[in-house]
Amino acid sequence: MNPFFYIIVPIYNVQAYLHQCLDSLINQTYTHFKAILINDGSTDLSGQIAQEYCDKDSRFVLITQQNAGQSIARNAGLAYIKNDLLS
Repeated sequence: MNPFFYIIVPIYNVQAYLHQCLDSLINQTYTHFKAILINDGSTDLSGQIAQEYCDKDSRFVLITQQNAGQSIARNAGLAYIKNDLLS
């Protein structure tokens, strides 16, 4: 059995790099994961780019919030996870 895991990706005004980041996740040979994308109040096209990936791949989910910083964004991702085990 392949273990399932979550990848939390905080996003804030990274449109120049976001395609590369998310494409690298899509191209992984290990596919048993869910990527939680947290748009932390981006003012560029990062949120729109993230939504496009969510629309075409069910392993991606987007959480949008007002800008609160990386720690709060990561915590929003952790709150999404429903597993009992976390590392």
